[in-house]
Amino acid sequence: MTLAVQEGLGSSVVEWSKDKESIEQFASIKPQLRRAVEQAIMSGLQSGPVLGYPVLDSRITIHSVQIGRGCSMPMLTAGAMNITKILLKQTDIRLAEPVMAVEIIAEEDVITAVLQDLTRRRGEVDYTQDRSTDEGVGLAVLRGTV
Repeated sequence: MTLAVQEGLGSSVVEWSKDKESIEQFASIKPQLRRAVEQAIMSGLQSGPVLGYPVLDSRITIHSVQIGRGCSMPMLTAGAMNITKILLKQTDIRLAEPVMAVEIIAEEDVITAVLQDLTRRRGEVDYTQDRSTDEGVGLAVLRGTV
């Protein structure tokens, strides 16, 4: 089986090559087997190479398929899934994570737990600042001036 992966236009899609040679080869494949190959490739996209997350926004093109005599459906499915996973490992796939800038104000006794939680969730801490020593006017002082 020969596959190619490209960036898609939204959801993941599996398509059969439109080359003349490929079309001639695909004509001998039963529709049931074609559907099995497509479903196996889509299953292979459900657990991608980056942290096991599904692969989105991709287009897999099938260029050739060789199915040996006596090949069982489970064997065909497993082979198509395996080839898909191998292909994905060879491509430049990035994890689409949300990026946010957050300011967290916390008491000194819980700051360690907050930083550990951020690290566990793959967060990046740019800097920390101890505001307890900041010079400034407190709210109580401001209220007394009115």
